[in-house]
Amino acid sequence: MASLGPVPPGPRGGLLVGNLRAYEEDRLGFLQRVAENYGPISAFDRRTTVLSDAGLARRVLGELAGTAVIRNNVLQEPIPVGEVASWPVARRLMNPVLRKRVIDQRRSQIVRLAVDHVRSSGARFFDAVEYWEPFTSRTAADYFLGEDGGRVPALVRDLLASLPAVAGNVFALPAAVPTPSRRRVRNAFAELRAHLLPPLTARARDPQSYDDAAGNLVRRAAQMEPRPGLDRLVNVLIGNLLASYTVPAAGLAWATWALSQHPEWITRVREEAPRALAPPDTANAQMPHTTGVLMESFRLYPPTWLLTRQLSSGAIVGGYALPAGQTIMTSPFVLHRDPANFDDPQSFAPERWGPGGNADPANFFGFGHGPRGCPGRDLAIISCSSALAALVSQADFEVTGDPTPNPRFILRPRALRIEVKVRRVG
Repeated sequence: MASLGPVPPGPRGGLLVGNLRAYEEDRLGFLQRVAENYGPISAFDRRTTVLSDAGLARRVLGELAGTAVIRNNVLQEPIPVGEVASWPVARRLMNPVLRKRVIDQRRSQIVRLAVDHVRSSGARFFDAVEYWEPFTSRTAADYFLGEDGGRVPALVRDLLASLPAVAGNVFALPAAVPTPSRRRVRNAFAELRAHLLPPLTARARDPQSYDDAAGNLVRRAAQMEPRPGLDRLVNVLIGNLLASYTVPAAGLAWATWALSQHPEWITRVREEAPRALAPPDTANAQMPHTTGVLMESFRLYPPTWLLTRQLSSGAIVGGYALPAGQTIMTSPFVLHRDPANFDDPQSFAPERWGPGGNADPANFFGFGHGPRGCPGRDLAIISCSSALAALVSQADFEVTGDPTPNPRFILRPRALRIEVKVRRVG
């Protein structure tokens, strides 16, 4: 089997230094140039392979999910080898908790939070991502913990604020080095964990008294053998709370900006708003325009713009023998803009996701893919669609600033601001 050759170095230096420098200067542009110039599979360096092909990405994220593993935890520290293989336990715990039919039972509460958030805005400017974060974080805290979720958004925010110094920073020192940045991450994690243990303990003692997702999580754990302990449940819950904070808020920021550039879609979403904000018995009415705007925004600007896996054993990928320990990178941002995957990929075309649309869901990686795909996909779509419906029905808004994608921990606009002007009732 042929070995994989390296991406030729750029003019600034050798293979490792040149690629790393070029990547850090323009991450998205670098990965797009790799796809255009070097094909579906390329070597970033001797330990890292870049996939620029949807079929290969599906294979690694799907068929090879047991071999292509996630090596770092939410603290961006190496996961012990013995725990790497236990990820299916977390999925068996969370998947039933986050099924669409379960989320639909709490849709009216999500709608109420969305309307309350918009109507409390007043008339002022906000950073577009920061505007939506209180809604997305409160929605997740309420969904998982009900009345016990009060302080959770602030604690999650503190943990997330500490992560960029170590997450996605190729120049960060190893996790074993006790730097001030690492200490901040660990302290924030410990505080959040200490806050979550009592409500989970209460649910473990009396699981039938709680109808929120954390109660459901505890009941699921009690049916498993061996039964996951509270430590595991807390970590699973933290992972989902982190994923429900800035990621959907960034998606909403992009969707809001897209609507501001395409006012005809504001009209279409506004027409659907009564269905989106309807009581639970009609909440399942189809909202193709609102959903299409969300999906198209996530396609063009996926907040999770880079997916990485590390091979626990050797594997054949794209005709090449990749050794154990090889890191594989694939970018949904790049895959979603490939004309082989989507027609006219640079255009904002929400209709491609509606009835008669030609979008192939298999080529969409905005929520990952395969067994490790995001379990909170339905919660994100339902909460974000409720938020857009609340915004267009309750307020007028204007988005200004710099929409240049900034690919760090997540993909967010560089400097977008939103002015929300709530309409008077009556």
